[in-house]
Amino acid sequence: NASLYDEIVKEMPGVEFTDITIPVAIFRSVKSDEEMYAVRQSRNIQMKVMEALPQILRLGRTIGEIQWEISNLLTELGTTGVRNGNIHYNGPMDAPLDGPMNAFGDHKLQIGDRISALFEVPGPGHQVIAFERHYSIGEPSKGYRESVENAIRVHEFAVSQMKPGQITLAQIAVKTRKYANTLGLE
Repeated sequence: NASLYDEIVKEMPGVEFTDITIPVAIFRSVKSDEEMYAVRQSRNIQMKVMEALPQILRLGRTIGEIQWEISNLLTELGTTGVRNGNIHYNGPMDAPLDGPMNAFGDHKLQIGDRISALFEVPGPGHQVIAFERHYSIGEPSKGYRESVENAIRVHEFAVSQMKPGQITLAQIAVKTRKYANTLGLE
């Protein structure tokens, strides 16, 4: 995480860090056929839950009730170990969130809400993949739509910078921040 790296460097002046991102990424990217099967199974479980979300995210239900139903569904579908299948209330569409995302378990879903679903769920063989989607409850506002479009632009830029063995993640983060600033984003 580039922002964590920046914080650590700031808090530890004079300490030399060595970027081992590429060697570790190459080592971690090599998967056996069995591991790939387990990764696909984890993905399939998460996709089934994502497909069910439009029926689960019903007006008037609390975030806690939605979270409970998703947790049960993940278990029924065969997740193993510790599940991190979270539904977060992100506030009204055009307002900043007032408090931590996990502090709204009793919030009742209503038109104009922003919700994110983040699943980091181990499937067979404890292979974990992360998957996240954002939802607008009702028609998204112009401002919300623009923020999503900007996020996509910044993401596509960051992906375009990825050249294994030629650039580090920290360098990509710096370039991406500069690009976001040219769009007027902080």
